[in-house]
This record gives sequence, structure tokens and C-alpha cells, in this order.
Amino acid sequence: MHLRQAALTLNDPFDTLNLISRFNQSNPRPMPLSRRERGVTPVAHGPSDAETTERLLAAAGEVFAEVGFRGATLREICRRGRANIAAVNYYFRDKQQLYAAVLDRAVVAAGEGMALLAPDPADPPEEKLRHLIHGFFDNLLGEDRPVQLLRLMAHEAVEPTPALDLVVEKVVRPVTRILDAVLTELLGTAADAVLVRDCRGSVLSLCGDYYHSAAFIQRVDHLDVHEPATIEHLAEHVFRFSLGAIRALAGGDREGAEERNHEGPKPRNREENLVRRPP
Repeated sequence: MHLRQAALTLNDPFDTLNLISRFNQSNPRPMPLSRRERGVTPVAHGPSDAETTERLLAAAGEVFAEVGFRGATLREICRRGRANIAAVNYYFRDKQQLYAAVLDRAVVAAGEGMALLAPDPADPPEEKLRHLIHGFFDNLLGEDRPVQLLRLMAHEAVEPTPALDLVVEKVVRPVTRILDAVLTELLGTAADAVLVRDCRGSVLSLCGDYYHSAAFIQRVDHLDVHEPATIEHLAEHVFRFSLGAIRALAGGDREGAEERNHEGPKPRNREENLVRRPP
């Protein structure tokens, strides 16, 4: 018997409700498919689509740079971008994909400054190191520094997300390859993987400290690290300081190697000299 006919034969309205309930349980309706499951791909239909996407990316870039991925909310992004959460789902699928799009956009925007870091292959290694360190300072403190990317990277350093791999592959690793090659030249026969890694960490830390500590330096030394003359001075100081240390390490390791070839016990691996503190 059809549901409607069966319901009409019942005098008690509660019997009708029970019948409808049993019918729905035995004949469940399939859940509607999402646009993605139906194979519907969002397509830009005109200027309004591009404008909405641009507003969302710009607003998301601001919010993510200010408070990081975890602190950001789609509600605040949509408020600034003059859009609704449905638009985020339509164009970017979710907050994670929107964040990845913002990071990728920031990396691309910083591409020109990153490209200028590469030194002239014909230069001596000392000049290559100077070029790199001055380039680091320009990218960290200069007027054209990629502010949004730097802030996003600072948040990733404290609270990593899956998007950190994108930053490492497109920003960090290319820089470390260039710097490692220069350090290997400067260290000469003393170069090994551990010493190169340690020197790289020291150079990058010296450069990065002026970016992360800018507010403290301003209050303690009354020094504006964003002034062009100050950037030039600090970059040259870090270059000379780093070069002196690298030369000392290279010379010391050569002299030590010569001594070890003639007498004395074999030294411990440099990794064994690291102090391991209990967690």
C-alpha cells in the first residue's frame, strides 16, 4: 500500500506519524552529493569571481600574517574581504587550502628579491659571502622586504603547519644551498658536512637576530635597523665577523689535521662534542 493511502486509513494522527517514521527508516534518502563529488569544478565566470578571490587572498594574507594559521578565523578573513564563508569553500575549499594559497602567493611575490641573492660565480668566495649577507639584510630589513612572507615564516617557526614544507622547499633550501657552497669554498680542506652546517647556522642566526630583535634594539640602543645606512653598517659588521670566524675555523682545523696526521689520538666526531640535554 502506498504511504499516502495507508496514512488515510488511520484514525489516530500518532499512528500516521509512526507510519511515516517507519517508512523513512526503511527507505532512507541518499545524501545529496557535494559539488566536488558531482565533478563540478568552480570556474571563474567574470570579473566578480577574480575580484572576490583577490579580496579573500589579500584579507587572508593580512590575518594570517598578524595571528598565524591557528589564530586566524574565516569569519575575520571574510569580514575584511567583504565575502562570506561560502565563497571560501567555493574558491579554496577550506582554511588550510586558503592558507597554502596565501603562502604560495607570498613566496612568488618575494621571488625577485630571492633571485638577487645569488652571487656572481666569478667572484672570490669572500665577495660571495659579503654579497649574500648584504642580500639577507636587504630582504630582512630593507624597504622592499617581503613583510608578509617574513611574518608568515615567523609564525611557522613557532607553530608549524603542513604548509611549512612549502616554505622550506621554495625559500629555505635554495638559500642554504647557495650559502653552503660559499662556505665550502671558504673552509677549503677543513670543510665537512657538520662544520658547513654549523657555520651556516651561525651566519643565518646573526642576520636573523636583527630582524627578530628590531624592537628590542630600538629601545636598548635607540637604533632604527630599517634605516639604509644602519642596514649597510650591520651587514658589513656581520660579514667581517663571520669571515673572521670562518677563517679561524678553517685555519684551526687545518693545523689540527696536520698534528693528528703525525701524532696523537684520533679526535672524536664533531657530533659527539654536542651537549645533549635530557628532554
